Amino acid sequence: MPSIKSCLFILLTGIVILGLSGIPFLTLFDGIPLAHDLPDHLAYSRQFENGWSEGVIYPRWHAELNYGWGEPTGVFYPPLLYSFTSAINKLFQPGLLVSLFIALGLFSFIGTLGVFLLGKTLGSLKAAWLAALLFVLFPFRYFELHASGLFSQFAASNFLPWLILCLWRIQRSTSSDSLLSKAIPLALTYALIILTNLPLAVMSTYLIAAWFIGSSLLKRSIGLLFPTLVGGLIGVGISSVYLLPAILELPHLHIPHSESTPLYQSNFIFQSEGSWMAEGLQSLFQRLGIFSILPFASALIFLLLAYKLAKSTIRQGVYFLLLPLLIFSVFSFFLLTPSSEFLWQYLPFLQQVNMPWRFLSVLSAPGAVLAAWVCVEILALFIKAQWKLTVNLVTIGVLIPLILGIGVIYFLLNNSIEDMNGRGKLSQEPALLRSFTQRTAFFLPKDAGDPEQLKTHPMVIVKTPGTEVQVEEQTPHKRTFRVKGDEVSQVVFRIFHFPGWVAECKTHSETFKLEVKKDPAHGRIALSIPEGEHEIVLRFEDTLSRLAGWGISLLSLLLTGVGAFMKKGSGVKEVVNEEKPELELV
Repeated sequence: MPSIKSCLFILLTGIVILGLSGIPFLTLFDGIPLAHDLPDHLAYSRQFENGWSEGVIYPRWHAELNYGWGEPTGVFYPPLLYSFTSAINKLFQPGLLVSLFIALGLFSFIGTLGVFLLGKTLGSLKAAWLAALLFVLFPFRYFELHASGLFSQFAASNFLPWLILCLWRIQRSTSSDSLLSKAIPLALTYALIILTNLPLAVMSTYLIAAWFIGSSLLKRSIGLLFPTLVGGLIGVGISSVYLLPAILELPHLHIPHSESTPLYQSNFIFQSEGSWMAEGLQSLFQRLGIFSILPFASALIFLLLAYKLAKSTIRQGVYFLLLPLLIFSVFSFFLLTPSSEFLWQYLPFLQQVNMPWRFLSVLSAPGAVLAAWVCVEILALFIKAQWKLTVNLVTIGVLIPLILGIGVIYFLLNNSIEDMNGRGKLSQEPALLRSFTQRTAFFLPKDAGDPEQLKTHPMVIVKTPGTEVQVEEQTPHKRTFRVKGDEVSQVVFRIFHFPGWVAECKTHSETFKLEVKKDPAHGRIALSIPEGEHEIVLRFEDTLSRLAGWGISLLSLLLTGVGAFMKKGSGVKEVVNEEKPELELV
């Protein structure tokens, strides 16, 4: 049983990490940053809240979008951030805007804790605390939070340090550990990333592949393949409730940018020509890119000096934890630049990331840990007076400029980013929600008309003379109408047609289904209703792919539970000194 002293230390550590994770949110006291995508995320969260109010566990149809024509946003956009935000608002009712930033703050705590543990595993407590501080101040995280409003990407990036820890756990596991015990932590982390932000999930997939290839080449073994592959597959299985319908129902969607030049071609940093970005924004990304070079370049230089000058080798455990950090950093930075365009053209799904500068988000956790590790290791060597003159020169020429440079860049970039789009008040929440519902969104069903031109259309259009239609109930996932006609009535509704909409016709004696057709004029739902007086109920339900996704997710979670209780091996071979890895002379 842990001692009282240990419990107090853990509690105090948690409190300090919680305080650190809240640093990027301190400026909220000066007003809400009017980030570019803030209305989108508020609207998505509101649709989840509305769906839950009518008993829908996983709301996939967002009825308020496109001037009330609706859109299947919930089918294609990962649900975790919005369900979390809605749950906070349902439980504590602080308002949707406050709930969104509380949710982002909790995600920030998860990421800061992960970086702290990663830094402690690689180095000492000093490195862990410094890494945590650098992580929360990483400029691109400020850009996501205060300027662009890439909130789901910000949230998902907080699982990346845990993903690296899972990879290292597989790296250092012993042969006596069961396959599932190795794979399950990776599976859960990977699933959380998929369920939070799909572009980051695609990026993480390629980074996991790069880590596996690099590790296997160095170990001259493919023993890492099976736990990595099994973990990835179980993670996909857990997230199938979202992922399977999103993939299978994509052909029913109209994606405007897919018909033009791919976005990635104009979104590289250090791009001399062909960028869509204004000069100021391009300059900002280039500064962020230059900053992202510093941590892993410093780590590589330090490793080279350690080997050449001290004739030493890094202890194996430290080396293999440095490996995923360096692979994540170097490969991510390469994919940021135009030199990687050939990969963007041919690697599957990479173009769905859209903007190569998204990889700056991946660099935040490994960059913070590598920078902290270099600083602490060089400082330790300086204190021990090893390498004599060389260490002094490196300290003066590398360590001090690195720390000062990082501090200056953090300060200048973060201050310039915080107020890029101005600030608003909590009272602006209704206006922000309204601003999103009154514009064309992204996930338009195929053959849908232009919502801007259709915004004045009535709820129901009757094409058969003499037919009377009365709206009785209207919720996001259900509409009820009373229809009365002397002949078969042709009626179209102010709802875009998409798989999942079903129609029931209720009479005094029976209830039967009607065929849901697509009106060729604007892609609306059209029904042929029998003569007489009927109650017509339109509901948005789960399709076969959505039901299959539920089933696969539940089976995967069951497998995860079984694996968690399976007997683990005798223990993990500890290859890293808990206090600080040192250089061993050969």
